[in-house]
Amino acid sequence: MTPATLSSESRQAPRSKEQVLASLQSLSSSSDSSASQLYSAFMQLIDASSSLVQNAISSAKSGDWSSSKASMNELFSTSEFEALRAEAASSGFKSIGLVGCVEAGLIVSGKGTLGIITGTDNLSQFYSYESVGASAGLTEGVTGLTGLIVSTDSPSNMGGTEIFGKVSVALGAGVAVESFTHIFGSGSGILILVSGGEEIDVSVGAGYAWVESI
Repeated sequence: MTPATLSSESRQAPRSKEQVLASLQSLSSSSDSSASQLYSAFMQLIDASSSLVQNAISSAKSGDWSSSKASMNELFSTSEFEALRAEAASSGFKSIGLVGCVEAGLIVSGKGTLGIITGTDNLSQFYSYESVGASAGLTEGVTGLTGLIVSTDSPSNMGGTEIFGKVSVALGAGVAVESFTHIFGSGSGILILVSGGEEIDVSVGAGYAWVESI
């Protein structure tokens, strides 16, 4: 997968260390309520349409984008996804997507989170998303992670260097929440990972994301 073409905003000079840290601190503190509301809406979507959610992710992981997009389009017609999309949009997020681990039970960092994203205000255009930023260690036997990702960037601008930080909100066992911000531009977002009850040991740091129109 090749890096997405950077927008004019992304081609600007990178933000300073102080700006990035300030952005992460602000995002982490303001993400608590947003993450809680998004998690609640996300779990309602999973409960109502688990097979479609899992197929959208598994198809993306295998590179079957036609099947992944078909599952997403079916999800778009559900009231649960509309509630999730509306919650994300009202919190200022321009992108929304579903992601999972490339290899279940292994460290995400280096193996990658891979999924499919779209715009909160335009559900007709899809993008592939791959990131090697977040790191989540899973207990033995865990079959994988189901993830929700949202960003204040438009989907086409989500590629590039990312800095991840932990969000303090506690959503229970088997749920990890991370905030992230981009070195270029001003975009930031939230990543929610659900394991199905097993503990997730999350570490954070710098990484890189690729997005491509599909």
